[in-house]
Amino acid sequence: MLPGYEYIHSFLDESTGLTVSSKFVLPLYQHIVNVRHPNMAFLGVVKQVITRVMDAQDHYFANLINEGGVVRATPVLTEIRDFNAKNRLDDLLNYRDYDYETQDNNHYDRKYNPRPENTCPVL
Repeated sequence: MLPGYEYIHSFLDESTGLTVSSKFVLPLYQHIVNVRHPNMAFLGVVKQVITRVMDAQDHYFANLINEGGVVRATPVLTEIRDFNAKNRLDDLLNYRDYDYETQDNNHYDRKYNPRPENTCPVL
């Protein structure tokens, strides 16, 4: 939790089975699901957002996906996301002008497709 910020959960009462304070909400499985009422979930109950922590959560999300029986995205989508993140830094003004087409679960084509309506007004 960042200094100066506190959780306020005035909408929760004793029927939720949760212990709530300005610093925490317990018991939540994986910081999301109310252990006593599994149909109740919290999204965004975090203490800090740090880029490295978010990167390290790939395994955390993989476990949630496996436990929930959700079909994972194909590896090619991860490749596109990672490439686009780097490309955004290398070509900030034009990175949105690329189209991606998946070929299979592991390969994609990338094509430059400039869009006049999205031209940077600074240039």
